[in-house]
Amino acid sequence: MEILSAESVVSNTKVEKCPQDNLPEYAFIGRSNVGKSSLINMLAKRPKLAMTSSTPGKTLLINHFLINKEWYLVDLPGYGYASRGKKQVEKIQQIIEDYILEREQMTNLFVLIDCRLEPQKIDLEFMEWLGENGVPFSIIFTKADSALLKDGKPFFIPDFMGRIDYETEVVVRICRLGKSIPERFAHRYYDALTVGIDFTARDLQEQLRKNGQPWDLCKGFDGSAVIGQWVDKEKFLNINTLPFHLDINGHTVQEGCTADMLYTIDSLIAYISQYFTLKTGDILFTGTPVGVGPVHIDDHLEGYLADRKVLEFNCK
Repeated sequence: MEILSAESVVSNTKVEKCPQDNLPEYAFIGRSNVGKSSLINMLAKRPKLAMTSSTPGKTLLINHFLINKEWYLVDLPGYGYASRGKKQVEKIQQIIEDYILEREQMTNLFVLIDCRLEPQKIDLEFMEWLGENGVPFSIIFTKADSALLKDGKPFFIPDFMGRIDYETEVVVRICRLGKSIPERFAHRYYDALTVGIDFTARDLQEQLRKNGQPWDLCKGFDGSAVIGQWVDKEKFLNINTLPFHLDINGHTVQEGCTADMLYTIDSLIAYISQYFTLKTGDILFTGTPVGVGPVHIDDHLEGYLADRKVLEFNCK
């Protein structure tokens, strides 16, 4: 869906003062400074629609934004900012509970979680409360942009995370907005390819797997998504038979071919776009072949698409 209009309608502390036009509402909530307002601005393509701040706790009201004059995005106060003081914390909690439990127009609640951190007790307790009250909600992980590493910058191995493995993948760049894209048209939605490294904290991954927890911490840490220089896809005769490989210290350690992928690039785009709107500038890692292994300090990595070297950096 294309957003053609977005406007702030009302901000208040009382659920009974919210809009009475019965339009569906999609509300966003999370700990203070998790990025609710920034996400709403991005979705609405209006950088100043919702108030943002680097200081936690600035959103203190129920803020309604009318989208396309058909539905609302709702920015709720953040929870868990202790510096507000006990009385104000209790007041904010009451505002949140009143809206969530009484607002019939709320179609879904999106709970934002900072994926750079371990699961926080306050987040887990809040989601448990939602479940106990039968409130429909979805989880959005935020603040993973620091995972992207490019321009040949060095990768600093986080030694406290144990073994770090490389996973070499072909990466594609999305060039236009798309939702529920038919596979036969998927080739129109990306314009360039490169080689990327999906670094994985393997020891942490095993721990998360055993605990039944998501893998964001072992996959989304700082510098974990390395990408090389983009190459226009028209430079390749057939991207469905495109070889790629990774050299470490002058020796090939992993190689593959897009012809051997379980799913083609076009089918991946068609599938993913059923669940997530793809936007210009998004990047898609397409999967790794066999041959993953650990990296070490002072390793020199080079990635190739066919005979083109598109990636080069050092580990420190």
